[in-house]
Amino acid sequence: MGPSTDLYACGCILTALLQGTPPFVGLPAVELMAMHMFSIPPPLRRPPGAPPVPPLLERLRLDLLAKLPEKRPESAAAARSRLDEAMSREAEARRLPARKADAPLGGRAERAQAWPDGETAQLASVPERTVALLRLAPAGQGLSEACEIGLDAQGIHLAEVPDAAALLDAGLGVAVIDAGADVEGACALLEALGRAAPGVRAVVCASGLSSDRMNALVAAGAADVARYPVAPDALSRKIARVVRRGR
Repeated sequence: MGPSTDLYACGCILTALLQGTPPFVGLPAVELMAMHMFSIPPPLRRPPGAPPVPPLLERLRLDLLAKLPEKRPESAAAARSRLDEAMSREAEARRLPARKADAPLGGRAERAQAWPDGETAQLASVPERTVALLRLAPAGQGLSEACEIGLDAQGIHLAEVPDAAALLDAGLGVAVIDAGADVEGACALLEALGRAAPGVRAVVCASGLSSDRMNALVAAGAADVARYPVAPDALSRKIARVVRRGR
């Protein structure tokens, strides 16, 4: 407990002001505490028709919500200075010249995220290592919430996207496909990814895998396959291997 705790609380308040709810909601108290301790906040959900959030404000919000206290602003005064700057169009123009509001800063190499053992992946500019999540399994029948929390605790955040086009727009280089029993749908999605974003490498999580179905997934473009039930440590190792092979 200390000043950095208050800064984290300010990040929660800022999130509630921008989307109408705190970063994490709808969970029992123990799970909610675990999310605050280990999980990266989900993407901001703006109300329908709301104007976009200034990029510097979103960057401040994410820094305030950083899991490690030393990654948050160094003081309340520094946070207030950044808030003033974030709300100034002139300051944004100086800091982000000729930059689209939703594009990451810097060149491709500068946006690359550090991975374990010196691995590097071309991922979006986010506070932690982020992997796209494409769900085919019905709610509650695929990757468990405990698995996602376990990945978050290891610094890997699953950012759910609706389809291959959204994944391409997000600029993510690695994906997890939560297929459930729908191996045929996963194969079709892998083929769509191969056409829309050939550089993306995907790990498929599925149930009822026979050798023929695993071979079909690999033939369709899967970089690796995980059987249900999926443990977070096993999935994180597969993701790391996929990144390493893709370098």
